[in-house]
Amino acid sequence: MILENCRILHRDISNNNIMFYRTEDGMAKGLLIDFDHAIDLDQVSRNYHQQRSGTLPFMSVNNLENNDNERTALDDWESLIYLLCRIGTFGLRSDHAVNQETQDNLQVGRWTNGSLEYIADAKRSDLNSDADFARITRQFYDKSGNIAFLAKLVKRLRYILIESGPEPNCKGSHYKENASVGPSLPLVDEQHDQPLADFF
Repeated sequence: MILENCRILHRDISNNNIMFYRTEDGMAKGLLIDFDHAIDLDQVSRNYHQQRSGTLPFMSVNNLENNDNERTALDDWESLIYLLCRIGTFGLRSDHAVNQETQDNLQVGRWTNGSLEYIADAKRSDLNSDADFARITRQFYDKSGNIAFLAKLVKRLRYILIESGPEPNCKGSHYKENASVGPSLPLVDEQHDQPLADFF
């Protein structure tokens, strides 16, 4: 919506930049905040589109490699995959917290530790195929038993963003055509008609 209506690219999708609240009728709503790294797509040069920005565990492969590819909405969509995977693994509430050693041993722990090149390679490997990506979703925290819809959502996002592109192997989101807008996906589990925010 922000991109389509305002032509603003956020460029720092992360756990610190989202908020959830419940309305009086119990519906969960989400907010995207902190536009410090955001750019107006109608007013910046291509060079600005190539600058690295974001929060390490959520940065796209394209962004981590700081290559010459233009940063687009697809980098934000890729960051959303990493954010949803961390939420699925650790949750947003304190009762989901795990110690640092446990975090480091989980698959998503590879997205935080090491050089930027190592993290980019780890993310590329994790997104490479359904089988590789399943290593992450199998580690989702499922104390409530309501996590299946989140796993289904991130698998669908990964497939649309990475696997449906023209390249047979994952090289990050920058190979997808028509990158100015990116995929438009409802954050709803079709089978249960359950909004993503109901998990929180």
